[in-house]
Amino acid sequence: MTTTPPGLYMIRIKGRFGATALSAFPTMVAEVEGSDTVLTGSLTDRLAVFGVLAQMEALGLELIELRQIRARPKSPESRRQPLNRCRVNPGAHPNGKSCVHNN
Repeated sequence: MTTTPPGLYMIRIKGRFGATALSAFPTMVAEVEGSDTVLTGSLTDRLAVFGVLAQMEALGLELIELRQIRARPKSPESRRQPLNRCRVNPGAHPNGKSCVHNN
């Protein structure tokens, strides 16, 4: 059996959820992106990953994407002040990107 290392996960679910649906995922940070809800949070092992998926199934939620990521989850405070945001700007930098860093 393959073990899943602890890590940070991003889960994209179809639809926007209110506080009641989000309360089913107390360890995850939720953000609305377009018509989807994105949950980000640390899951300790394979059992925790499947636990979140089972909770989604029980609630009848449609999974769009699940992936392990390396970045830190956004806290409620960082949603108001993004840490890094890059945008394409051909004249700003030799690689064509300019980044805004809020510290």
